[in-house]
Amino acid sequence: MLKESQGAPVGSLTAFPRVSVAIDTDQKDFLSDPRCLTVLKKKFKGEWADWNGISNSEKVARIVVHTVGYPITSLVNVLTNGKVFKSYSTPVARYDLIMMSMYLLAFNAFMNSWLEVKHHGQPYAHRVHWDPYHPTLLFEVLFTFASVMSSWRLFYFFQIFRMYGPVVISIGRCVKDILIFMSMFVVIIGSFALGLNYLIEHYKGNVVLRDGKLYEQPTFMTSIESAIRYLYWAWYGYLDPERLEVVVGQFGPDKEETKHYLVQSAAELLSALYYIILVVSLLNLMISIMSNTAAAVLENSEKEWAYVLSQIWMEFFDDCRMIPPPFNDCFNEKNTKTLDYLHG
Repeated sequence: MLKESQGAPVGSLTAFPRVSVAIDTDQKDFLSDPRCLTVLKKKFKGEWADWNGISNSEKVARIVVHTVGYPITSLVNVLTNGKVFKSYSTPVARYDLIMMSMYLLAFNAFMNSWLEVKHHGQPYAHRVHWDPYHPTLLFEVLFTFASVMSSWRLFYFFQIFRMYGPVVISIGRCVKDILIFMSMFVVIIGSFALGLNYLIEHYKGNVVLRDGKLYEQPTFMTSIESAIRYLYWAWYGYLDPERLEVVVGQFGPDKEETKHYLVQSAAELLSALYYIILVVSLLNLMISIMSNTAAAVLENSEKEWAYVLSQIWMEFFDDCRMIPPPFNDCFNEKNTKTLDYLHG
């Protein structure tokens, strides 16, 4: 029944078209049925369905083949049209844990840096002499973000475990609430940043002499960028009224300091309103919404977990993705059949 294509999109190559339709239409009761899960689990594990019955040495051998020996064994699988290392046709063996795009860009920046050193020399030049956008700096930034995102990828696979799945799913749903809140946050912080910058930007560079010490107008609100940065960190409790001080200057023979109390009071009032609206109101509202979302997921944990589990399994049932790039660039029997099907 799961293999029937009635109701599925035309040209669908999935192994179970009915399951794809159920996922697209949020049929959680159907997907959480034990019989449906049994069929999907059997398909997903393939030749690895005997995992619980094999010895530890065989388990270690399988893991080594698909990790340390991956570059070699995957190429052998491609060159033999899938006749050797048939386990690569099993969806469970197709996990790709690397953020390929960022690592590729990081490697490109690293190669540019190496070519610059080779061409211009000075391989041990101090960083103080580097260009602000030196390829090595780009490489370090990209590689750092790629490493963090690769670690986050583990949460995706934690969803297949019954112990961690419902918790990870509830976190994912809460992240959606956070993204909605962040869109409102951008509007609020942008509006207050524009207002505060308009008030204080006119005093940029002003200085005044107080008790023999020279004070300069703080730069926190003298540009849109600095205003946004200040208000963003104020969200975490760094809202300091002294940073909103307005330095006007001095006049007359006595060098009497001029004070614009109206402007400074307006700036402090806007900052207080920003804190009340964003932190006191919206932040607490977001926390209550996230709490309700997590509670709703945990109340129906089995159904939600089965629904997400079906989605994960279905992602690995497509025959045209036996192995990830760049090893799948070589055409094999599986790729040829897929192209023949697409071209009729």
